[in-house]
Amino acid sequence: MARRANYEKYYETVDEEDGPFCKIINSHKYVVHNIRGYLSLKVVHFVMNLHTLPRTFYLTRHGQSEYNLLGKIGGDSGLTPAGIEYARRLAIFAKEEIARPRPEDQAHNGEVAKAFFRKENDDSESKGNEANKERPCRLWTSTLRRTQETAQFIDHSSFNHTFDNGEQFEWMQFRKKPRRNLDELYAGTCDGMTYQEIQDVYPEEFARRQADKLSYRYPRGESYMDVTLRLEPLAQEMERIREPLLIVGHQGILRIVYAYFMGLGRKEAPYVSIPLNNVIELTPHAYGCHEKRYCLMMKEEMLADGQDEPVTSMPVAAKNPGSATPITNMPNTPSKAMDRTQLLTRARKSIQEIDANYAEDDAIMNAPSC
Repeated sequence: MARRANYEKYYETVDEEDGPFCKIINSHKYVVHNIRGYLSLKVVHFVMNLHTLPRTFYLTRHGQSEYNLLGKIGGDSGLTPAGIEYARRLAIFAKEEIARPRPEDQAHNGEVAKAFFRKENDDSESKGNEANKERPCRLWTSTLRRTQETAQFIDHSSFNHTFDNGEQFEWMQFRKKPRRNLDELYAGTCDGMTYQEIQDVYPEEFARRQADKLSYRYPRGESYMDVTLRLEPLAQEMERIREPLLIVGHQGILRIVYAYFMGLGRKEAPYVSIPLNNVIELTPHAYGCHEKRYCLMMKEEMLADGQDEPVTSMPVAAKNPGSATPITNMPNTPSKAMDRTQLLTRARKSIQEIDANYAEDDAIMNAPSC
């Protein structure tokens, strides 16, 4: 309050004589005057999607695909048994962690909804508890098979919810919304090849990609810069929505989304670590973005599934002299492999924040993906 009072001492309102302006009042009322030009209108459109309510995004790659196992990029392959297991665990995580109500969620309901819930609690306390079992959540996937299969076990219950403007209607939990914008970076003529095959068949293309991964465009395919353009509308929609959002996507796509919210430079985006079997929780705030990482399935559990680690030639960012070498903080491989029922039961017991680090050229957890 003191800071706001200090602002009021020096604040001078703008009027039509001051030229073009966009005035925002409590993130609910917008006054736009004499705005012209492509870039200026895009800024106005972006600002009108912003709000001050707390929100959280959950980013995860699809479960291990057949192409991941073979070290191939692109394609539209299905999941391996390990990928199906991760899909089951993700469904548990979505229900028990993402959809779990928090005290701060009341901000999404606004004063009208708070009064509504107080009245409901007075009438029937049990009914009020029933309404607060889950918070409304959204689910986005790409249109590709591997993300669709990863989201197949997520529960889609329905319940009535009151939103921050006081409106109340039935909400379908985690309604799956496939987005073509979230499809993986298209590798063109290199689609379905391993990096070693690309290096052997197209050595010049391989060298160009190594030199400038951000701007490199696959023959008849896309570059990271191309993908950034098609993700712009989704970034604006993510700024607009209020509910927690789970995105089941691909490595290249999630790298750009992660870099955008974490404030990373464009050249850093292609090298962001988005390993398999991990959920990244991002909570934007006024001066940055909080991050948590949850490992739902350890690397050793995949290796204990009878799968051989693929040998690939994965391009990685050049290291600065003297920089620390990435380490893997995974436990030693268990001498006795657990069956899937034991693994799933263990996953159900508790959900903990685990920041599992993997080497950039780890062919299992950082499986190749454009």
